[in-house]
Amino acid sequence: MGKGAEATTGRINELSDNIYKLTKQADEIDQITDKFDSLDNKLIKTNKDLEEMSSLLEQAGEKLIDEEVGKNEDIGFGKGVSAKDYYETATTDRAKRIALEKISEVSRTNANIDRAKIIEDFDGMSDADKAKVLNSTDNAQYLKTQDAIFAINNNNLYTYIDKLKEAGDINKETASYVEKFTQNILDNISATDA
Repeated sequence: MGKGAEATTGRINELSDNIYKLTKQADEIDQITDKFDSLDNKLIKTNKDLEEMSSLLEQAGEKLIDEEVGKNEDIGFGKGVSAKDYYETATTDRAKRIALEKISEVSRTNANIDRAKIIEDFDGMSDADKAKVLNSTDNAQYLKTQDAIFAINNNNLYTYIDKLKEAGDINKETASYVEKFTQNILDNISATDA
């Protein structure tokens, strides 16, 4: 095992863990804000609707990553401000809803930044270390790195298909076939080939 491979895969795996946390946070926020918006868009809201809207915002606040942010570090909300700190500054339901949208956006942006760092770190490895990592079948750290690289390729696939759908270049049915076909290919090749 090369020391370079160990250090790089350790960093890649830390970034991968952070991508998972950020993406999970963004997905949970999006689910909650979708429910909130469907209630908010009702022409006539009952007291039960208003209570549920307030409860949804409370749930969202509980799901936020509570992390220490260095006083000179800016993760997207200002120097030294965490997502939870940013959310807690919102005082009205509308302000909380807007804050959640920004937190979701910043989380996805930061996850994409971490994905780019993973690719940069991996590309910076020597060919021998890359081969060692990609051909490993029993080193847990290397296997986790293989999973991280595979996940990035998978994410890129779905992002590309979504862009094609948004541009109107393919319809939903064709997109579904492309996704299934490409996923089948990805499921049947090694991390080296992906």
